[in-house]
Amino acid sequence: MKRIVPNLLICLFAAITACDREKDKLSVSPAEIVFTADDTNAKTVTVDTNVKQWDATPSSSWITVNKGEGMFAVTVEKNTSTSADRTGTITVKAGSAKQEIVTVNQSAAVVNTLSLTKSTLTFEADNTDRQEVVVLTDVVNWNYSGVPLWLTLEKDGLTLHVTPAGLNFETNPREAMIIITAGNATPVSLQVIQEVTRIEYSPFDTAEGLYFGNMGAGTALFALDMYNASDEMAGIQILGFSTYASAEKFRLDAGTYHLTEIGEAKSFIDGEYDSGEDMFFGSFVYDVNLEKFTLITGGTFDVELTGNTYTITTNFTGKDAFTNAAADKIRYSYTGTIQFEDLSDDMSETGIAESDYTATGTPQLQFTGGYESKSEWEGKVEPVFDDDNFGPYIAITNFADEDITIYADYIAGKFLLDAQYPLWEDGKIRAYLEYFVIYKDEVIQVSLKNPWTVEYDKMNQTLDFSGLIDINLGGTVGVVNDLPLHTGVYVYDFNYTENDEEFCLGFLTNIYPDIKLELTPVSPAPAKASKFAGKTVLNKPAIPRSKLASLTRSADKKAVMADRSQLFPVNNKKFDRIKLNDGKPVDRKSYQKTMKK
Repeated sequence: MKRIVPNLLICLFAAITACDREKDKLSVSPAEIVFTADDTNAKTVTVDTNVKQWDATPSSSWITVNKGEGMFAVTVEKNTSTSADRTGTITVKAGSAKQEIVTVNQSAAVVNTLSLTKSTLTFEADNTDRQEVVVLTDVVNWNYSGVPLWLTLEKDGLTLHVTPAGLNFETNPREAMIIITAGNATPVSLQVIQEVTRIEYSPFDTAEGLYFGNMGAGTALFALDMYNASDEMAGIQILGFSTYASAEKFRLDAGTYHLTEIGEAKSFIDGEYDSGEDMFFGSFVYDVNLEKFTLITGGTFDVELTGNTYTITTNFTGKDAFTNAAADKIRYSYTGTIQFEDLSDDMSETGIAESDYTATGTPQLQFTGGYESKSEWEGKVEPVFDDDNFGPYIAITNFADEDITIYADYIAGKFLLDAQYPLWEDGKIRAYLEYFVIYKDEVIQVSLKNPWTVEYDKMNQTLDFSGLIDINLGGTVGVVNDLPLHTGVYVYDFNYTENDEEFCLGFLTNIYPDIKLELTPVSPAPAKASKFAGKTVLNKPAIPRSKLASLTRSADKKAVMADRSQLFPVNNKKFDRIKLNDGKPVDRKSYQKTMKK
């Protein structure tokens, strides 16, 4: 009896202790989560438990659980199945508490719709106009693929624009299959066909050409005239640019030529009509007998070259020179050889196009008043043909960065500086281009027996004034060889009396031994139509042979006599500079050449 009582007490104590301990609890909310087919956003389930360690385990791999403090987040993969919804569960356990089940439901994928208003687009032989097809779909971001190089496609909402890059000159029709996709809809195909372009060309049986030196960047300006021998008064003239190499015979580059403003190879210049001069420039179609002229304003022409045989085809657009009526399908062809006449050194042309220039030179004198002479400046080189007075020459503006234009006559293939012609005047005060040398710190004005040659480099488009001369200084000095010739502008007062020291007023510009102009052509010397009056479209004016003979002079290095009365010490000497406050430049065309002395 005594042993039974203690055992009962022990059991009673254990029972009382067990009743006092709290039971494990667990609840979740919500008990069900619903996702649409493409919903991948996280949804939260709240976990209420007194157990520190609890778990949430998904039943399927398409369900992902991320635990947090008192919650877990549920995400699902997109449901790509369109046949049925799917269901999974998440089992939540916490100690001895009863486990909870969260049900996850995801709906089946919606089947997207996709169709086209047209399944085939066909482009006829001469048609490159844009065509359209409408994409019927419930998907905003639909796409296409399989586009060849000869097609251009552009999306605009649900409209697909289709445009060929050009005509089809291949042997067979072109065909492309464009694949269009939208969501999970079955892809659809758009067939695009471009028929073969068979262009009918009006053939010419005669072609002749001219070319003009180097127009910069290794190109030459050419003029091509195509016509029929039976009627040379009707044909087409093309003015353009092709590659030029000095050591090779000129020929047109093979390839397609496009419209340009100036300069690059495989390009042509559009047509222009000057009603005041009644002349045609650039590229144009002519029929002199019918007085019908069509200016070329666009399109292309193609050149094929096999050996010495050209095949030339044009596909131009244009307008009537007199009415401006539009013209298209200007299509001509020529097959045969073409002789190109080199007019680079023709006496009627300078071979230089109108150009901008950048000049460099090293000034040799110092001026009073703090005037700083320029070592770099810019201006223009303008070719001029004036048969009545001087023949062909070039005008070089802004010489030494002053409002002065100097001139170089084009004679016997050379550019000869004009030092006789006054450049500027105010009454009898006149400025001239002059030559100088510097010898033992003295500036010596020299008179050349022959005009000085400015060297023209056609390939590199430069004009170089520099050079060496031999000078006979007389006395004990005698001939001094290889002195650099300096060029500058000097001002004289022709109101002088004999022995008047004020005859020589002073320098207008500094003097330079090394002036060099780098040319950038801005427009070519245009070819001119003259078939109203004669045979050829290209007008090639010529200097009479008698005049040419009288003007032909050598400008090579020669011994010259220095004018000893014109010595200007250089050391510690600053020169007065004459300013052009009054007066004006002289009009060369209306002014007779005037000798200074």
